[in-house]
Parts: sequence; structure tokens; C-alpha cells
Amino acid sequence: MVGWVAALASFAAVIASLDSWATVLVVGFIVFVAARALRDAPGRHRVERIVGGRIRLRTPTGVRLHGDLQPAYCSRLYCAFTVHDPACGARRFGLFRDELDADGWRQLRVALRSGGRH
Repeated sequence: MVGWVAALASFAAVIASLDSWATVLVVGFIVFVAARALRDAPGRHRVERIVGGRIRLRTPTGVRLHGDLQPAYCSRLYCAFTVHDPACGARRFGLFRDELDADGWRQLRVALRSGGRH
């Protein structure tokens, strides 16, 4: 998505009626912002298991959470929930569909729709 936005912004800057030096500066800035956004983008979360209202979730930073799953909201593109891990405490998550693999997204939606029980 970031790549498409950067490409469209660069195209708009090139066809705009700017001086050539201004176009080079604008395109350079767009490339810089896009590269920074891609570099700082978080990795994917991974749902390792959901059984009996408990979830095991690995975050992009490598932290593994295991605890009770409490649903908050679930739609086709976004899910919000809380994981009550005895070691780490309660942590609230909001995940978009592209932050999980397809199987993990399906498991999470089924568990959240069934009230945390799967």
C-alpha cells in the first residue's frame, strides 16, 4: 500500500507544473518517506493457538502471550480484543486483516464471534 501511494504521489509530482528542481526535491522527499515507512512497518502477528477461550499470540517483536481472550470488536477488516496473560498482565490489541496470516485471521474471527470460546 505504501508503495502504491508513493508511486502515485511521485507521478503526480512529475506531471504537476513544478520547476524541475522542485520536482526532484518533492520526488526525493516522497521516496524518503516511503522508505522510512516500509522500514519501520511492524511485522505480522501470529496466532499460534486458540483453544477454550485461551489464545497464544506472538507479536512482531517476538513477545509470546498466552492467556484468556476477551473479545471487544470484530469486523471483516479489523478485530479488537484483550489478552489476559498472568505473566504480562492484560494487553489490548487492535489488528487489521493484513497483520495476520489468513488462517490466523480466520481463527481469531471465529473465536471473537463465539465470545472467546473456540
